Amino acid sequence: MNAWFRLYTDMLQLGFEAQQVVALRTARMLSGDLTQAEGDRMVNEKMAAMAETATRAGISAAFGGEPVAIAARAVRGYRAKVRANRRRLAR
Repeated sequence: MNAWFRLYTDMLQLGFEAQQVVALRTARMLSGDLTQAEGDRMVNEKMAAMAETATRAGISAAFGGEPVAIAARAVRGYRAKVRANRRRLAR
């Protein structure tokens, strides 16, 4: 499959999965079941994911990585974290 098309479809999936996580967390907020730990986690995980992705992208770019490969790796990393959140919150 074309690398750019695969990146496009992975980004679409990331968007759908992220919206599911937002909906699950919003439901918890509205029901009063959102704990302080979960609220802290919502903020901290975003900062950690961004730092990890920026580091990986920088290293890949420094070693001559192709732009589509760098972006695809970033999306895969975010998707893994979002999927884990969706599974955890859906329980």
